Amino acid sequence: MTIDIKYENYSVKDFLEDDLFLQWQLAPTETLDEFWKQVLQQYPHQEANLSDAVRTLHSVTINHVSLSRREEDKMLQNIYARYRRHRVRRFIYWSTSVAASLILLFLLVSPLRDFTGEKVNVMLTDVQSVRLDTIQDVQLIIGEKKTIAMAEDADISWTKEDEIEVNGRSSNSTYKSRIDADVTYSTLLVPYGKRSFLTLRDGTKVWINSGTEVRFPVNMEGKERSIYVDGEIYIEVAKDKERPFYVHTSGFDVRVYGTKFNVTSYKADKEKSVVLVDNGIDVQDVDIARLQEVLKTDPLSDGSVPEILVDNDDKSCVELNGVWNFNFDTYRGYGLNFLVDDSKGDTLKTVKYIPDVQVVGEYEVYMFFPRLESAATYTSVGVYDGKNMEEKQIYKDDVEVVGQTGGEWVYVGKYTLAKGRDAYVEISNKGADNVVAADAVLFRPVKK
Repeated sequence: MTIDIKYENYSVKDFLEDDLFLQWQLAPTETLDEFWKQVLQQYPHQEANLSDAVRTLHSVTINHVSLSRREEDKMLQNIYARYRRHRVRRFIYWSTSVAASLILLFLLVSPLRDFTGEKVNVMLTDVQSVRLDTIQDVQLIIGEKKTIAMAEDADISWTKEDEIEVNGRSSNSTYKSRIDADVTYSTLLVPYGKRSFLTLRDGTKVWINSGTEVRFPVNMEGKERSIYVDGEIYIEVAKDKERPFYVHTSGFDVRVYGTKFNVTSYKADKEKSVVLVDNGIDVQDVDIARLQEVLKTDPLSDGSVPEILVDNDDKSCVELNGVWNFNFDTYRGYGLNFLVDDSKGDTLKTVKYIPDVQVVGEYEVYMFFPRLESAATYTSVGVYDGKNMEEKQIYKDDVEVVGQTGGEWVYVGKYTLAKGRDAYVEISNKGADNVVAADAVLFRPVKK
């Protein structure tokens, strides 16, 4: 691929609106990985903006890992399961515009709220859900009469007013089907391990994550547009100031007129979220600084203690000692990149992760471990709780990577952390016999 000169002056918002960037993050390939690596080589000054864009997009929990029910049952036997099944909530540092957008969207979302005072169309929620762990193929159910199954990721779109087209991504196979006049809605089932892309009749684009069910009407010509979601989607709603677009879920309804946002609402999960990426909603004036401070200590607005994620490129929370190299292997790493050292401990090098602890208490500490073929036998990790230092070795052979990824969250231990920035986790090359990787560290509050 040729590197477009436009990337030279891209902002974080520009990256988030770039189709190639979205495709890279939502459906990565080796070609796209190489392309964005070349972008950074040609425009190294864009590393910070690109990292912020990746972190922002991942904060909406577009999940790159998916599991079957059998895999989930296996993983629930150990601590890793909770981070793959429920997805780590990424604690990010928002720019003012992104944080404001998220907050303002939150103000417009409430459990099963009727925004207009009129009765919302509930036809889409009347159908019995299908257990997605019982199917292996992507299935498009047209009404109640016809089912199109694809054994691969699929792209679905309207080609004519009465015809829908399904394309397989890997095989380039195409299937077209006429829609009978009596069909009012269709259902798209995306099982674990698969993804799909749907273009609705009004031009709205929907990226569907694994383990997700989407029901959508055939005719979107009424006074309002709506879909029902059980799972996770990223959606770009076609603008129409006269007709609102509703996303119905089991936990809340969202109304917009044309914007980009992510919805995570699995019926089986207690945690549900909506994150706005684009400013496309008319809202009241708010005190952004005050709301940002509230979100810092109460991001879920439920009084719970927030998780703290410190990634290797969070410059305000990471201190480097020695020269570390970047590795842009997004398959094995968390986010855009991670740090590596291949000096085999000739000179001591460290990466210190310093959380900004807002609430005193017990925290479980996890580190993201990229599984490299050339990884050292063990990685030295030190945890300082503000008073005492504890050193540990994480052995690569003890790390079990499960799912469609080349890395895994590893439990380090439980510690009582004081408020402030005294505590830290330090990854070093001490005693290394090969390559040491330093990626992200998560501090998860222990629920009482």
